[in-house]
Amino acid sequence: MSRRAIHNWVDNQLDDIEVDKVIQIVTNNHSANMAAKELLKVKKAKLFWTSYAANTVNLMLAGIGDLLSFKGVIKKAKELILLTTVITRCWL
Repeated sequence: MSRRAIHNWVDNQLDDIEVDKVIQIVTNNHSANMAAKELLKVKKAKLFWTSYAANTVNLMLAGIGDLLSFKGVIKKAKELILLTTVITRCWL
């Protein structure tokens, strides 16, 4: 995605969920993400950006997902996401 496309997508998501409810945005350091961050900082200056943490967060979530107490819940969540994705695509 281009920096403008990422900027527009993130900006729309922030508007949909109300920017005041967002504390932090975590991305990787891909150049398009970094450029989009700079564009959004002008418009939404109060957000805290963590540009190099996406991989670490992914690793932490994968580790949590491997814990037995979460495996069943995560499996059900993945099935629900898959089901809603299929249903949504069928209606489009």
